[in-house]
Amino acid sequence: MDKKVKEITELQAELDRRTAVEKLAEKMIIDGKFAEAKELLDTLDDDKVVRYLCNGQKEDCKKRTCYMNGDKSDHTCFWTRDVRYAKNFEKNKDVVAEDVYYEKRARSKFQ
Repeated sequence: MDKKVKEITELQAELDRRTAVEKLAEKMIIDGKFAEAKELLDTLDDDKVVRYLCNGQKEDCKKRTCYMNGDKSDHTCFWTRDVRYAKNFEKNKDVVAEDVYYEKRARSKFQ
């Protein structure tokens, strides 16, 4: 439980820092300082805050506490930082030069 509290505290600190950086970058853009704003925004590390619902298919994952295996403990893992294993993202096969993923659309009950 202490580990989860620490992770959440660190995540909130990073989110607070990101918000401050984004507000400052917005002010710079308004003031016409586009290059400086871009440099500032480039300091943000998405790997620290972006998490995807895992599809349970990552090969090197030991899956000991994976929700896909029915784990319901306090240590159940639901997340991945690797978009390749995100449950609701898929690779855009039309883009060959690099890996481009996009979010799958949720099916409406009216479709």
